This record gives sequence, structure tokens and C-alpha cells, in this order.
Amino acid sequence: MKILRRLAPVLVGGFLALVYAVLTRSSDTPQPVPSESELGERQGAQSQLPARPPIVVTKVKPLLTNDSNAPNYDPTLLIRVKNAIPSELFESEPRAENWAQPFETHVQQYVQDSLADISVNAPVSVACRTAICKVDVDVSSLGDESAKLVQDYLTSSAPIGNFTSFSINDQAPGQLVIFSVLSPDIRTTDGFDTFTSEFAQGGAERIEAQKQHIIEILQPAEAP
Repeated sequence: MKILRRLAPVLVGGFLALVYAVLTRSSDTPQPVPSESELGERQGAQSQLPARPPIVVTKVKPLLTNDSNAPNYDPTLLIRVKNAIPSELFESEPRAENWAQPFETHVQQYVQDSLADISVNAPVSVACRTAICKVDVDVSSLGDESAKLVQDYLTSSAPIGNFTSFSINDQAPGQLVIFSVLSPDIRTTDGFDTFTSEFAQGGAERIEAQKQHIIEILQPAEAP
């Protein structure tokens, strides 16, 4: 045992020296120099690799914009994210004549048909700008409660857009003012018709029940 203890440092040192020698030799071993033909083959193989596509830097358009002339202008997002007020957005929009004029006629007919569904005959006027339409309904012939029923119906059963903001015109009592906010997908007559049709189909039973309820209130049965 004493002999092994004395020899242990020698054995460990010798082993480490051997490992160092092996590693040194392997690192010092000269690498074979490729021939010209091998270099040509390597270059040919690299030339056959597909070229990397160029990096194209695109300018990302902002999701939200107050510029009503921008193609991605969407007032519904401004209302959701920035709590924008529909009436103020409407006043800031320029009038896009080519879109506004035919769309006003379309919306006016839709509102009149919706009112006819609940047996209400009220004058309707529509003014559109860029993506928002202002709808005025003359409810002066109705009482306050009846006017509220009309407002509720146009909100929950016959919506005029993604967002609708209602108010009674203080300067013209009896005028129900509706600001209809339209997202790009329903800013065409076909898109608008699809939106209103799908909404009506999704709650047909509820809408029909609300119609009958309003008709009964607005036109109570005659006393015997």
C-alpha cells in the first residue's frame, strides 16, 4: 500500500502527459490540401444552390387612422379603441359624393321598410359622408315612449350599421337622430344587404316577437 501511495503521483502525472501528447499530435497533424479539381467541384456545388431572395422592406400601414381618405380608414375601430364619438367623426369626414349619394338612397329605403314592419310611417332623411351616415327620423307624431320603442327596434332588430348612436335633437324636438357607423365590409350596398340579412336571420324569432309587441303598443286594439 505504501508503494502504491508513493507511485500514485507518478502514474497520474504520466497519464496526463500521455493525454497531452496525443492531443498535441492530433492538432498538429497537417490537413490535406484540396486539389484544384476538388475546389472546382465544391464551387460548382455552391453555385447550384438556390439564390437567397432579396429582403424586401415594406412600409406597414397603421391599423388605426383618423384620415378618412385613407383606404384602411375604419371608424368602427376608432370607436372601439379610442372611444371616438360618432357624431364628431361624422362632422370631420368629407363627403365622398360617388359613394354617399347612392348609399343614402339605399339606407333610406331600408329604414323606411324597417319602420313599415312595425306599422310606423315616419319621414326619413339620410346624409352620408365617407363611412358614417346620419339618419333623421321624424317621430314628432309619436309620444316619447313610442319614439323610444322605434329607437330600440332600429338598434336591436334592424341595425343600420356596426355602431349606431341615437339621440333626440334638442333643437328640433321630435327628430330621432341616428349616426350609423359602417366598417369597410358593409360600405357597399351588397355588403350592407348581407349584413342586415344575416342579422335578421340570426334572431328571426326574437325580431318577430319584438315587432308584434311594438305594433300592439303603437296601435292598441279598439275598445268594443
